[in-house]
Amino acid sequence: MNMNTHRNHAKAIYMCLFESATEKLYISYHSYFEGQDPEDLAVDLVTTYKRHTGRFKRTLYRGILLKKPVVSIAKLSRVTNARHSTAGEDHFFVQEKVYDPTLTAAIRDPTILRNVDRDSFYREYKDVMVKADAPAPHAAILIHYVNDPTAAKVFSIVGTVISITAGLVGACAF
Repeated sequence: MNMNTHRNHAKAIYMCLFESATEKLYISYHSYFEGQDPEDLAVDLVTTYKRHTGRFKRTLYRGILLKKPVVSIAKLSRVTNARHSTAGEDHFFVQEKVYDPTLTAAIRDPTILRNVDRDSFYREYKDVMVKADAPAPHAAILIHYVNDPTAAKVFSIVGTVISITAGLVGACAF
């Protein structure tokens, strides 16, 4: 990415929340330039997700717990003031989360946003992104895990095939 193309564009921020299996929220602030490609934002989300969730944890969630990461837009409570607590952490309360198929697909493959119209993209996510000197946004990008029905079906089919095979082998052996 050529940073010279961003000199005429204002810097802005967005919040990325990560929800753990115990529903604890972790927050990460990110900056971007308003003229930046949406694909760059998706790459930043993927990098942040991988940095926050290590390889072992991703394998555990995906392979054993049969959960997949999804992106939602989280509406934050107005009670949230985004001031640092004495412990140095911000505290946010999620009022509502709405599944976002665009960003969910983009964390799997950021290139799908390569030719997306920048203005339309940033208009779509205007509640999440604010100018750097503005108050905290009242919405955030939330990455969390949900049960993966496809993985569960594959797991049950494989289990059934193994069970039937073992039964047939056992019946033929006696």
